Amino acid sequence: MVSWVWMTVHAQDTITLDAVNVTANQVATEALKPLVSRKVDSLVLENKSTAALSELLIQHSPVFIKTYGPGGVSTASFRGTTASHTLVLWNGFQLNAPTLGQVDFSTIPVFLADDIDLKWGSATSNNSGGLGGSVNIDSKTGFGKGLLLDLKQTYGSFNTLGSFLTAGYCGKNVSFRLKAYRNSSDNDFEYYNLGVLPHQWMRQRNADFVDFGLMPELSVMLQHGILSASSWNQWNNRNLPTIMPNVFNTSTEEWTRDNFSRNMLSYKLFWDSGSLQLKSAAFFENQRYYLNVWNPQTGGIVTGTDSQNRARVFHQIADAEQQVFAAWKVRGKLQWDHETVASNNYIDTKQRDVVSLYTAVEGTPTERLQVNLTVSLPAEAQEVVVLSNDLAGASGKVDGHSRHLAAQIADAENQFLRKIFLIFPHDPAHARIGQPVLVSGCGDGNDVIQSEIPLEFRFHERGEHTAAGAVDVDHEFRKVRMFFVVFSYQFI
Repeated sequence: MVSWVWMTVHAQDTITLDAVNVTANQVATEALKPLVSRKVDSLVLENKSTAALSELLIQHSPVFIKTYGPGGVSTASFRGTTASHTLVLWNGFQLNAPTLGQVDFSTIPVFLADDIDLKWGSATSNNSGGLGGSVNIDSKTGFGKGLLLDLKQTYGSFNTLGSFLTAGYCGKNVSFRLKAYRNSSDNDFEYYNLGVLPHQWMRQRNADFVDFGLMPELSVMLQHGILSASSWNQWNNRNLPTIMPNVFNTSTEEWTRDNFSRNMLSYKLFWDSGSLQLKSAAFFENQRYYLNVWNPQTGGIVTGTDSQNRARVFHQIADAEQQVFAAWKVRGKLQWDHETVASNNYIDTKQRDVVSLYTAVEGTPTERLQVNLTVSLPAEAQEVVVLSNDLAGASGKVDGHSRHLAAQIADAENQFLRKIFLIFPHDPAHARIGQPVLVSGCGDGNDVIQSEIPLEFRFHERGEHTAAGAVDVDHEFRKVRMFFVVFSYQFI
C-alpha cells in the first residue's frame, strides 16, 4: 500500500498538515455507560505486587487515600465520603471492622490479591453498606497450570525488607496454592522538626514495623461446580512514635499488636442458564493497643493503657443468577452476618445479627435501551460506634496518630439518592448523642481529585477533642423499616 501526505514547509521549521477527519458508523456502547466501576489492570497488579494496597490505589485510581506513611494508617474515601462509608470486600465478604467500620489499607498487601476492582454509585447496591463506594479483593481459581513457584525479594531505604513466596500445584481438577510474605522496616527517616525550639533536623524513632502473613488456597473442580477454601492469616506489629513536640520524652512506650484469621468456604454450582453460589466465612480478629508513660525520676506510671479487643464474625451468603430470556437476567442475594465483640474495657460480650436481601432484574429489550430494576432491603444503616475506653489517648483525648480512629456516622436515608445518581453527598453525617465525630478539614467533597494530605501539625490539632463518655451498646440490633426500589433506563 502506498500513501501520500502533502505538506507545505515554511520558515522556522514550521510544518503545516492537512486536516484529518475520523468518522464511525455507530457510537460505541461502552463509551456511553456511566462510570460506576473500574478494574485494576493485571500488569499493574504484577508491577505493584510487593506494595501495599494503599500505594496502588494512590497511583492507579481516582480514590482519595489519606495515608500517614509507612507503618501508619491508610484509609480510603470515595466521592467525598469518609473511611467508614467505604466497603472493603474479600471474595464477597466484608472486611470492615465491627468496632470502627474502617479498614487500614496499609495492612493489605497487593501480593495476596488476584483481582482488584473499584465500584461506586449504583454498582454497590448489591451489598449492604458502601455508601461512598467499595473495594473488591478477589482470588482467582486456576486449573491446569502445573507447578507454581515464585519468589520475590525487595530492599529499600531505612532497612525496608520484603520477602514474598508463592508455591503450589494446579492440576486439571485440583488446585493448591500457598502464599507467604514478610514486610519490615526500621522507618528511621530524617525530618525537619517544626514542633520544637529551635527547629532542627531529627531522625524518627520508635516507628519500626513488622508485618507477615500466610494464605493457603484449595480448589476442587466437580462435575457441575467448584468447591473452594481459603484462609488469610496475618500479624501486624507496629511501634508508634511520639508526637513532634514531645520527641525528647524517652519515658514512653506505645505500640499495637494486631492479628487475624479469615477463613472461607465456597461452592459454586453452574447450569446452562445460571449459577448458584453458597459461601460461608469465619473471621477471628484480635487488636491490642498498649501505652505506658512513666515518671523518669520516680519510675511511677503516669499513664497506663492496655486495650484488647476481640471480634468474631460469621458470614453466610447465597447468591443466584438466572437468565430468563435472551435479553433478561434475574439476580438475587441473601446474606446473614453474626458479629461478636469482646473487650477488656467492658464486662460482657456484645453481639449483633444483620440480615440483608437484594434482588435485581436487568434487561436489554432493544439494542439502544437498557433497563434495570433493583429492590434492596438493607439490614440497617451502617453505623460506627467508637467506645471511649478503647481510644488511644488518655481520658478525654483522641490520638489521631494511633490506629484507633474516631469515625463518622452516615445517615443512609439522606444520602441514598445521591449514591444512586453518582453525585457527591453535601450534607455532613449526623452523629447521635454521646458519639464523637471528627471531620477532616482537608477533604473537598466536590473535588476528590484535588484532595490534599493533611499536614502533621493539623492532624495533631484534632487530638484534643473530647471523646464520648458513654455509648449505648445494649441495642445493637435494630429492626428495618425501609427498603429501596431503584428503576433506571438508558438509551444508547
